[in-house]
Amino acid sequence: MPQFNIIFLVLLGAGLLLIILAIIKHDSLSSKIVIDLKWGDSLDLKTNAFGIIILAGVIILFTGIYVMSKNYENQVKSLKTELTGAKDALKEFKQYDLRMRLEFPEISTWNPNNECNIKGYVQKKDDFDFKEVKTKILKDSGGAVVYFKSLNKDDILKVKVEQSNYKWASNNITIPTVQLNMELIDEESTGR
Repeated sequence: MPQFNIIFLVLLGAGLLLIILAIIKHDSLSSKIVIDLKWGDSLDLKTNAFGIIILAGVIILFTGIYVMSKNYENQVKSLKTELTGAKDALKEFKQYDLRMRLEFPEISTWNPNNECNIKGYVQKKDDFDFKEVKTKILKDSGGAVVYFKSLNKDDILKVKVEQSNYKWASNNITIPTVQLNMELIDEESTGR
């Protein structure tokens, strides 16, 4: 928008120059010659050359200010558009913390009192391989809870568990999307 700045500066300079010159040459412009301008019945302007030059300078000055204010409005609209785009881009970098409860279907094989090895893995959006990440783990009688921190949108994670001679692996989960598999619990409500 440099063209608006140039127009503003030219109009501002021209208006101020006319006003300053009129003030400097006040004595010669304040002659007894009166200029009488009429526009219909509603406007009747009587002034000398000094008044006309001051009026022209003020009009030019305010035209420059108007041009600059229009430029300001356009810049505000442009910044609002850029802010909306930045907010959308920022969503891509949002980080998630996730708590996952691991449940072992073969409950007789899982023993929370026995030593076990629980590892969390994350595949970042642009990576091809899963990498082990630091997780916080809490065990209880029905399974374990694994805490993941600082996950990004579209990261894929999984968990592997080893205990005694048993090994388990979770399905892959994409952040922030989680798939819930629904099990039928009441056949009478379906009409079967």
